[in-house]
Amino acid sequence: MRPTRENIREHMEVIGADGGHVGTVDHLDGERIKLTRTDRGSGGRHHWLPLSMVADIEGETLRLTVPLDRVAGYWQNEDGYTGPIESDEAETRGMGDALRGKEPGR
Repeated sequence: MRPTRENIREHMEVIGADGGHVGTVDHLDGERIKLTRTDRGSGGRHHWLPLSMVADIEGETLRLTVPLDRVAGYWQNEDGYTGPIESDEAETRGMGDALRGKEPGR
């Protein structure tokens, strides 16, 4: 389905171009998608992605134009941080395991 603002709804799964789980839609915030902060790998914080990163929507799944391991280079958090998260920062924010495709703490 062609991605439009009208097609993006709360609780949709967001995946990378490679199928890796990125997060869950909280809601649209202007020209950005706000992801839930309760999703694994979120570090308990909201993250935002630009709508321009949406490649396709199929059912309740929103696929991005980039794979999971590159998504962090595009998002913003509550503090306004934009850009790639370095490995130490990713661990601090609880994202290290998610970026490696593991369950947190395992």
